[in-house]
Amino acid sequence: MLRVKTVQIIKTTSLRFYLPTNYQSFLPYVIPGGCSEKTGARMESFLKPKLVNFVGAGKNYQKRLDSLSQCLAIKAHLKPQISALVK
Repeated sequence: MLRVKTVQIIKTTSLRFYLPTNYQSFLPYVIPGGCSEKTGARMESFLKPKLVNFVGAGKNYQKRLDSLSQCLAIKAHLKPQISALVK
């Protein structure tokens, strides 16, 4: 719920004037979503253009994309094994 409201605030206001510079770098971690390609596409389309305005957010954006790609790879690797185990 808090993340959804934060995303709405980011869409409607200029958040960089309200966030202290110490916290601007954590903006990529606010986008809700789990381990899905939809989350990556959402970050790419919505957040990437806004990163130039936030101090240090580019580095954490890249970290978030890396962790998402690792999660997707693990998910793809384990899905057949779990399906075979359940059958």
